[in-house]
Amino acid sequence: MKKYLSVVFIALTVTSFCQITTTKISEKRVPDSIPYDSTENSLEIENFYQYVGQNLYLKGMSEGLRKYGYHGFILDYNKDDYKKENIYKCCQGENRGSNYDELVGKYFTVIQVIKNPKAEVSQRLFADKVILKLVENESKDTLYYAYDIPFPFIVVGYWIKYKRENVGKQFVVRYLSDELYDIETGEKVDLVNGSLWNCIDLTIEEKYFTLVLIFENEKGQKIMDSGNKGVLDYWEQSQANLYKKRFGSYWQSILNGHVKLGMTNEMCTLAWGDPESVNETILKGKKTEQWVYPENYLYFDNGILTAIQ
Repeated sequence: MKKYLSVVFIALTVTSFCQITTTKISEKRVPDSIPYDSTENSLEIENFYQYVGQNLYLKGMSEGLRKYGYHGFILDYNKDDYKKENIYKCCQGENRGSNYDELVGKYFTVIQVIKNPKAEVSQRLFADKVILKLVENESKDTLYYAYDIPFPFIVVGYWIKYKRENVGKQFVVRYLSDELYDIETGEKVDLVNGSLWNCIDLTIEEKYFTLVLIFENEKGQKIMDSGNKGVLDYWEQSQANLYKKRFGSYWQSILNGHVKLGMTNEMCTLAWGDPESVNETILKGKKTEQWVYPENYLYFDNGILTAIQ
């Protein structure tokens, strides 16, 4: 009897401890509730969900492109994008784009971001990968936009924040190009590096339809520059005053776009911008860097400029 009980106990033990199980482990969840912070107009693809609830303004096009109309505005994303009956406000010329005059300047609200079922067959970076479901604010039409670059919209929230951060403030300005003209008179402006200009407006320029800031000096001259600082460099006056206090005599060199031995890497970045690449070496506690620019090399020892080539 005791022997029989022992066999039963062993059998139960084996059954209890030797069963192989599979447990499902949830993938790391990336929160989708991070709000749109208005610091970028065209978001990275992984952040497209932040467009939901945002109002979009459809920019204009240069005159030569208007005849082709807008592309990517469709009624059903499961159907052919190029079928005339599936194009919103069709058509514009032989290219079957949405009619330019009927869409330009319209406001849309994003109500959903959808992964396009045709994404796997697309060879382009963004086209057909993400779909924005939109409502046109005036007509209340529901439509879809197949996200592509360049992004044809301005996010209203971005516009508001960008304007609030710049318009009405004073900036210390330096020029990056000899091609600087008064936007009202067309006359060339001889800008003095380090001069003070008031930012008076944020607008869309009508040649390339990009966002630009308008600056005015005490003489009433008006110049403009895009947000990526293509023609000008400018610092809010309070920030420029801090740089002047920290950098001393180097600050004027920075304003003139010059680098000097003894400058820190921060000063050089302000003077010349970011390098194309950086080669770094650490030997016996000493950090040496080579900064590569299109026509020059800068060499740093522990963050101090020691040679220019």
